[in-house]
Amino acid sequence: MKLTTKRKEQISSVLIICLGNILNAFSARVFLLPADLVAGGTTGIGLILQRITGIPLSSLVLAFNIIMLVLAYIFLGKKYTLSAILSSFMYPIALEFFNQILGDYVLTDNLILLL
Repeated sequence: MKLTTKRKEQISSVLIICLGNILNAFSARVFLLPADLVAGGTTGIGLILQRITGIPLSSLVLAFNIIMLVLAYIFLGKKYTLSAILSSFMYPIALEFFNQILGDYVLTDNLILLL
């Protein structure tokens, strides 16, 4: 079966989205979480609520992403929502994966290096 140019572009796009989410989750786990830094977006909201409630960050991010997907479908349409579904689930899964693998590992305590 020969892949068309359009199919190759779709596969490439999916791989780039996966890699970006894996790198984002890794950096959040290695840099933001150990230093108690707060980021923007769903991760930042999740970090604040995690400190208040104790609910795992990956669960909070997943919940926010599901809400955002519903809003994206309503306001931005089906095409955008389908491409965002992968990202919405990949990031919290990768974040929990790195939490399980790295445990209490801290790369550095130097806040200057983290900024």
